[in-house]
Amino acid sequence: MALGLSSVSVLGLVLGTNISARGQVTAPPPLQSKPALKPEGTVESDASPSSKEKELLERIRKLKAPRWRSFGPCRYDWSTWRLSEGDVRSTTVECGEPPVQASVAVHCPSLKLTRRTGAGAWEEWRLPLSADESKTIGGEDRMIASLCANAKPAAGASTATPPNAPPKTPPATGGPAKPKPKGP
Repeated sequence: MALGLSSVSVLGLVLGTNISARGQVTAPPPLQSKPALKPEGTVESDASPSSKEKELLERIRKLKAPRWRSFGPCRYDWSTWRLSEGDVRSTTVECGEPPVQASVAVHCPSLKLTRRTGAGAWEEWRLPLSADESKTIGGEDRMIASLCANAKPAAGASTATPPNAPPKTPPATGGPAKPKPKGP
């Protein structure tokens, strides 16, 4: 060989190990730890993230979250939940094959929901259906558990009385109106 490399040395180069002329494998040299590069003016800290950092981290998590989440045979547009008066949250839902698009509204304090298809009227407020109770829209219970476990109550929202009637007229945003509280 013109370069003077033995087959053992070439094999060592290919495998990334040091092989002596006698064919013995030796450990690679230890890595030298280099100081981490830091942008000018940064300070290393073990303190918890600031409120601005927490806000940015939350925005990053939301950007990574999938837009549609499936519960049973229905898919909910998880990125477009709107909060209306009365602590009512609403979004778009698609159920069935071919998918039928509708709107769903959830009142977390009472764990009730209502639906409407197209520009039709809102249904009565009711408890969610499980996959065992309905093959066409079941899984609502898991959807409400997922939504309401992570929802913060609206400022000044009353959670004392659950709604008992469907919304009369949806607000201009397309979401349901405030549910009527049960009362005298």
